[in-house]
Amino acid sequence: MTTLSFHFHGYQPGDLVRWLEPDPLKSPRFEERSSPVAVRIGEDRISGQNWTDAVLRTYGRIETVLQRAAGVASVDVEPQTLVWLLERDPDAYHRLFSAWRRGSAGLVMTPPFHPILPHHHRIDRDAIFEVMIDFYSPLLNRHDGPIGLWLPEAAYSLETLESYLNSARRATLHLEGLPDLTRSVHLLLDARQLAAPEISMTAWARTGLNGGVRFAVRDPGLSGDFAFGAPTPPPRPMAADVLDFSSWSDYDEHLLHGRTSDTRWTGVRRSDGAVVSRVHNGAPLSQIWKLAFTRMTEQVEDAVRHAARKILKRVGVERGPAALRRLAVAYARHLFQAHYRANGFASSEVAFEAAATSILRGKVDVDVAGFLARGYTAMLMGLRSDPRFWDNLDTRVTFQNVACLAQALVDMSGACVRAGEPDLGARLLRLARTALLEFPETYARLGPSELRGAEGWETTEAAWFRALQSEVPERSAIDAVRRAALYAAGEAIASGRHGGTSALAQDPVADTGHIAGEAGGEWENRGWCEHRSG
Repeated sequence: MTTLSFHFHGYQPGDLVRWLEPDPLKSPRFEERSSPVAVRIGEDRISGQNWTDAVLRTYGRIETVLQRAAGVASVDVEPQTLVWLLERDPDAYHRLFSAWRRGSAGLVMTPPFHPILPHHHRIDRDAIFEVMIDFYSPLLNRHDGPIGLWLPEAAYSLETLESYLNSARRATLHLEGLPDLTRSVHLLLDARQLAAPEISMTAWARTGLNGGVRFAVRDPGLSGDFAFGAPTPPPRPMAADVLDFSSWSDYDEHLLHGRTSDTRWTGVRRSDGAVVSRVHNGAPLSQIWKLAFTRMTEQVEDAVRHAARKILKRVGVERGPAALRRLAVAYARHLFQAHYRANGFASSEVAFEAAATSILRGKVDVDVAGFLARGYTAMLMGLRSDPRFWDNLDTRVTFQNVACLAQALVDMSGACVRAGEPDLGARLLRLARTALLEFPETYARLGPSELRGAEGWETTEAAWFRALQSEVPERSAIDAVRRAALYAAGEAIASGRHGGTSALAQDPVADTGHIAGEAGGEWENRGWCEHRSG
């Protein structure tokens, strides 16, 4: 008889349209999208001011399911999603924590902000993992059961796993009472990520890295129920190889020999480098925009990290990457302070100023440290995988990513100016203009003559501009990337001013197209995903 267990991936990408609080040392404030929608669970209708709000208000039902099926479900809730749940439904938040502590739900950690980790720099991966471990530490310190690890979209690479293991080892230097997070953790994967198909006859196996990291694989034949073969791992699971850049939910039509890759997020097949297309609103749409969006994101990511390290080096901070990782953890405590306080942390333990002074040994003015840390954290928030999951660029999740990336460049520019690096600060604002405000010009920088479409047409200029076309022409004719950058930080980017985030008069709207997967929502505006500002 087969025993089934189920994994619930609790994640909502969010509906932030810009940062509001100009002072990074004060509590963060955001402007959220106002696009009223309701979702139904059975006969109940649950309303929210936006999609994220509405869905989070359904999370209280998780505990009801866990009570009926105690011991057979594992649950992860991404850190920022968990903080938003605490704000909207404290009872649901505390019931979920109780289920993890009792063991009626298996604890699964997941990195904050849901990036495709193999796509990002090692330093940034390390920072994300260290923020993750710190966030879950209140549970880990009192947890003696199996611990799962969900890599966003289960996107795997050997380097990503090495980053996790290194972060887990370092965490023991700063956090007391942790279990062995190198040996007691198992990954959640898909059977189609394994190099040998016959291995998928059993749900449990281990990688060959550093003596083996256990993993459980979903049987895709059991579809969206996310079923595995046993609740707890066997003592000696068989060894198996996992494919680099494989993922949980790639396009079925682009699998190679039944194995997954990351084509859904790159727009390009790894097997032959061809740009693919998808059908959107009844017509083929080139996914070339995903290639451009990925490169733009990498450009901003590299620039923000480089600027942070240069500031730290200028003021004599040794081991810059380590300092940057620790600043990310300190600022995440500031950003997620409600979660930490709900789990017994004192105000002094979430105070960014004190942490920054200790980490930097007083070598950096705390105001500079604040802009540096918020800029770096905003960049990490802008790495979410959600925009590239969907076929169209013009969505609310694209808008949020770009808003965060724009804020990251503005904040890091401000840190540079305050630290005596005005030229570097000016270069960051120029990058904001060329990468974000001039996103349509990215096509020429892609080297289109060197690209090939799966059917030929996907890399043409016409296909590029079709992919960027506004889905809210009634509100704005410009593409979603420029629209988001203008709304979130247009005035600061255009004028070189380091501070406020008010928008330019030119087309500063936050409306976007709808996401196909959210068509089942009862939207007050079914035509597009509006933002009722003011």
